[in-house]
Amino acid sequence: MNKQEFKEHLYGTILKLNNETVEEAEKKKHVNVEEAEQIWECLEHGHAYIEMPAWLAEQKCGITDAHPPTEFIAKITRETDKAVFVESATAIKTLRSNSLVIYIDQLLGANELHNVWLPKSQIKIYRK
Repeated sequence: MNKQEFKEHLYGTILKLNNETVEEAEKKKHVNVEEAEQIWECLEHGHAYIEMPAWLAEQKCGITDAHPPTEFIAKITRETDKAVFVESATAIKTLRSNSLVIYIDQLLGANELHNVWLPKSQIKIYRK
């Protein structure tokens, strides 16, 4: 996946609602360019962007919030045909709440996922 494809995925809903390209949405400030750049930088450093259903996030994070995090930047250290082992991960909403000032390696110490296996059949993984 290249950077343009990643941005198209990340901004997908906004692009469809406004019938815009990535460039148009960025120029009109309909999307958070800084956030996309920070996430992409994490991918360049070997991390993965993971999406999972809310029920799985609740189960793996132990969060019973009405809106558990479903998007994560993760450090995957092992992988089989059916699952990935996430050593640590931080929810994208945690990155947003920290204004993207802190680098992911510092945030991974305060992660929402730690030493868990995630079934590949239930998640989407994006890597550079």
